[in-house]
Amino acid sequence: MLLLGFYRSGSWILDPNGAPILTDFTPMWLAGREALAGHAAAAYDSRHFGEIQTEFVGPHAGQYPWPYPPIFFLPAAVVALLPYAWAFLAWQAATLAGCLAAGYRILRDGLTPLAILAAPLSLLNAYVGQNGFLTAALIGAGLSFLERWPVIAGVCFGCLFYKSQFLLLFPLLFAIAGHWRALAATVAAGALLAIASSLAFGVEPWLAFPAALTERAQAALVVQDLAWGKLQSVYGLARALGLGALPAGIVHAILALLVAALACLIWRRRGSFDVKAAAAASAALIVTPYLFAYDMVAIVIPGAFLVKDLIERGGTRREHAAIFGLFCGLFAMFAGAGIVPLGAIVNLLLFSLIAQRAFRGPAPSPAV
Repeated sequence: MLLLGFYRSGSWILDPNGAPILTDFTPMWLAGREALAGHAAAAYDSRHFGEIQTEFVGPHAGQYPWPYPPIFFLPAAVVALLPYAWAFLAWQAATLAGCLAAGYRILRDGLTPLAILAAPLSLLNAYVGQNGFLTAALIGAGLSFLERWPVIAGVCFGCLFYKSQFLLLFPLLFAIAGHWRALAATVAAGALLAIASSLAFGVEPWLAFPAALTERAQAALVVQDLAWGKLQSVYGLARALGLGALPAGIVHAILALLVAALACLIWRRRGSFDVKAAAAASAALIVTPYLFAYDMVAIVIPGAFLVKDLIERGGTRREHAAIFGLFCGLFAMFAGAGIVPLGAIVNLLLFSLIAQRAFRGPAPSPAV
């Protein structure tokens, strides 16, 4: 209802005159158009791509970069086949369906999709047209398939190369736990996507991508062309509190290494796979410094695995209250987005709850 109201008021997808509004989806659609025209590498030229956006949405709307690896031209070209408004809706609907399906596969309850939709970050992602639903779907599906269908799980994680900052920890955990088929499938899927994008759009995008990625990382993590409150990582929180780039990087690195080490220990232990999956999905959001509010949509995945373990093996009232409190914390984060990166605190609290359960075992109370 909110999105419909935004659309009718001319503040979502199209303005009151029917012209496109610049959102995070705009560069994806335009990059897809460039790829279809045979100019995929031009999307990594910030000046050229800025001129294209200015021509499309007007001179006063600003511009967004295209920092994604060339494999992401494949879905971008597909959505660019549709008119802009329909492409926006189709992309959000398709990725949201994947996120809801992954959540339901983890926690097979009719309320699971409603809980995901109720999370305020789902609204944020749909409003700005980002790909948080896709990230959540790939992580959730990959972990849910890992035990029984490791190859399918590997394919899901191979697709996650489009946002490789969230993939960093999973190959290590797969190796620790002996999921070699999943690890091999992850590498093979990533390689096949790279080959497919090269065959479709040439090798020029791969040559232009490293410089564009470095430029974007410099802008987002050092200079920061947006408010620090939009960066929901520990690094973003440290910068928002006034630390410089180097001290904030050190703080983030220490916490990231600690979380990664704890996740590795959890995966080496015998215990509930749901807790292991929750720890991996939660840690993946903590170890990267490049985490925006729309990426936090993926927090529903560790939440779903943890709730499943609480239901099946029992939990204390304190754990149930903590889960509810963290869910409410997402609303506080949503309200403070752009001011204070509360997402980092929510992520750390959730991981600490998962780690306590992993090392102390389930509660003796009956399943609820």
